[in-house]
Amino acid sequence: MFNFKAFLLEHWRNAEMLQRFLATYGITELKRDSIYKWYLRETIPADWFAVLLCLLELDKGKPASIAGYMNDRSV
Repeated sequence: MFNFKAFLLEHWRNAEMLQRFLATYGITELKRDSIYKWYLRETIPADWFAVLLCLLELDKGKPASIAGYMNDRSV
């Protein structure tokens, strides 16, 4: 299984920080409550996960490494 909680916390400590990050790229339609649920449920909808990966690549100038978020039991 992918550790979405660790991914979220490592890149954006909370929903407010993630909402601000998205807003810097013009994405304002997501409400903080919706993002907060990702943290609570420890998952990200697939379409938004792809968006986050793309934005992280733009932000960092290189693709985001995600292999470290795989739990041992899923391999």
